[in-house]
Amino acid sequence: MLQVRLHGLTRKNFEQFRTDLDHAIEASFAGALMTRKWNDRTLHTAAPTTSGVIRYEASGVYAEFHISWPGIPMKEVIIQESHRILASATGSSVTRLA
Repeated sequence: MLQVRLHGLTRKNFEQFRTDLDHAIEASFAGALMTRKWNDRTLHTAAPTTSGVIRYEASGVYAEFHISWPGIPMKEVIIQESHRILASATGSSVTRLA
């Protein structure tokens, strides 16, 4: 499995961030394939080749997800789309963490 971690700052309150994140996911190609479950300020996601969490914290928004071996050939597309979704939801630039 490949682990990917992203971080973005946001000035949005949680309610606005959550609304924007839900809309960004629904507008993505993965939206139809992804299951989502909110638990407090953490969104748990799962799709056929990925699983992960997106956490809203005081220091920003953190996304951590795993791409399983069948998804590795599409890893760049998955990472780019995840990056786009998070940037749309936070309203700011997103960086990939080591």
